[in-house]
Amino acid sequence: MSFVEENDNSLYKAILDSLFVGICIVDRRETILYWNTGASRLTGFCDGDVLGKEHGAQLIARKDLRGAPQPNGPWPLSETLADSVTRTEKLFLLHKAGHWVALQVIAQALQDETGEMIGVLETFYNIGPELTANAEVERLKQLSMKCPLLGIGNRRYGELMLHVKFEEARRVGLKLGLLYMDVDHFKQINDAHGHEAGDQVLRTLADTLAISMRAGDVLARWGGEEFVAILPDISQEQLEQFAERIRQRVAACTIPLGEHNLSVTISIGAIVAELGHSVEDALLLADSALYQCKAQGRNRVIMAEAATD
Repeated sequence: MSFVEENDNSLYKAILDSLFVGICIVDRRETILYWNTGASRLTGFCDGDVLGKEHGAQLIARKDLRGAPQPNGPWPLSETLADSVTRTEKLFLLHKAGHWVALQVIAQALQDETGEMIGVLETFYNIGPELTANAEVERLKQLSMKCPLLGIGNRRYGELMLHVKFEEARRVGLKLGLLYMDVDHFKQINDAHGHEAGDQVLRTLADTLAISMRAGDVLARWGGEEFVAILPDISQEQLEQFAERIRQRVAACTIPLGEHNLSVTISIGAIVAELGHSVEDALLLADSALYQCKAQGRNRVIMAEAATD
């Protein structure tokens, strides 16, 4: 007779109770037969609270990771009892103390020597730290792609979306509009009125540009006083009209600075990228058009084709 048999499986129980994961065993009627110390630690319910009771929402409430309650939906172990398939689910479980705990639950069929289903082994793990870390990573990712002054995407975001939108346009065979915009005489504004006034000019401009975008368009601060807008599925004529409308809206803005109002203008280089254009090609052409705007007196729109004639 083995040591384990002599000690009536007490060694097995001691090992299971030493684990940090929760372990629950139910029979075919979903009656809880075993509940280890790890399960008590994770849920707040001791074995005296659950042993002999039916597993399910009536015993312990749960909701999915989006926060939607699941009062009537089957637990993974209920489905595993029906078809013997191992299942994994991430969910929130209501701790006995009243707060929600994030868990990953795995349900595995238990069979006897003949292969007949006799119950289900359910193990659950605390994934709260994982969710917190993922949320923090996502928060930092969003922050890393947003201009903190203006609340719109920064250059990193703009570069990413350029490649995404170019690939989408190439896949479906659509043209893609690109606007390269620059505030006229911005250095003079900073020198004459201070950097705080310059920041206010940029905020007003960003707000004006943002409300002018169509659904599906992308706006980003490219750097300093430069902005880029990406406009999917647009013709040459439509893009030129769109850019001119933006130019006029910006010119019509008045920015209060103490007792005075300040007006600004922008120059816009524009291009409708064809399927053969790369992101770099389109940016270079739009930048060249913007340079011509500056050379011709600013406060105007020039299409890249006119710039390359």
